Amino acid sequence: MANSTLNKKLDLSWGNPYFLLEILQNIYTPKTGGILPIGDLTYADDIGEERLLKYIENITKITTGQTYKHYIITNGATQAINTVMRVWSKERNLKNVVTSKLGYPYYSGMIRKHEKLSHKKTNLNTYDSDSNKDIILIDSPSNPLGEQLNRTYEGNVLWDNVYHNTIYNACPAIQPKHNVSVGSFSKLLGLTGARVGWIATNNHFDFQEFAVDALYENATVSKISQHLIINILDSIDLNQFMGLGKNSLDQNRMGLQKLAHITGVDVQEKGMFYCFEADGKLFDLFDRANITYVRLNDGNNDLIRLNIGQTNDILKKAVKAVLKADRIK
Repeated sequence: MANSTLNKKLDLSWGNPYFLLEILQNIYTPKTGGILPIGDLTYADDIGEERLLKYIENITKITTGQTYKHYIITNGATQAINTVMRVWSKERNLKNVVTSKLGYPYYSGMIRKHEKLSHKKTNLNTYDSDSNKDIILIDSPSNPLGEQLNRTYEGNVLWDNVYHNTIYNACPAIQPKHNVSVGSFSKLLGLTGARVGWIATNNHFDFQEFAVDALYENATVSKISQHLIINILDSIDLNQFMGLGKNSLDQNRMGLQKLAHITGVDVQEKGMFYCFEADGKLFDLFDRANITYVRLNDGNNDLIRLNIGQTNDILKKAVKAVLKADRIK
């Protein structure tokens, strides 16, 4: 009879932070009155619920050290980035969105949605930007390598900082000089399904244009989702939660490190992914172990990206399956 572990698919592919949901499920007790009465299920405020905006201001200060003049709640970080690209393309007549060679897998598709924008993948550590043409889109810590950038670029810098907090071992002081930053409760609390992110900026004109674009995109962000997050933040100690998240993710890193002799690469210390170059034999090994993963290409090499943010139990089973498949190859 075949081993059941090797017959069951173990999901290390997409970026769902299951480890945070597991922690949240254990420590979150909804406060009385947290569910909105039917009579209150109206449109939310145009730029977001006031109490959540205040939480976002405090969270941004804690995680980045930055205080911005303006915040807008969006339908996740994805919509926030689309809004910024759309407004800047129109108002500043910009032509390119410059990213790292890898980055968030949706970046390419998001940029293609904007007919006037071209996607330029490059080494952001050495790229010489053109303020008349470029939107510099920086994910730091990066997806999937966990790299942090603190360069200064000419022009229009959009910082995707969804992993810039202690859960993902980000150094708070390492950050790019930027015009706009984007955050999300998807990676801070694990609530990818709530679809709540935000835009932060000091530029009043940009703020007004972003607010109009976001409003006409969504006609406000889900009031239920916003109040769910408010209720969670009212109920938990966020610093304690981030500490528990960091500990859980670090345990997963230690577990995956057992595969380093097979992959030839140590697990990245920052971010939420383990990424390494892969040849046909390595792809075959992970396929035989029934591990689902994301396949990437940096322009020269194929890579495997594993989600470190699974539950500890699933990570242990995945490591065991790969090691077993390697022994019986």
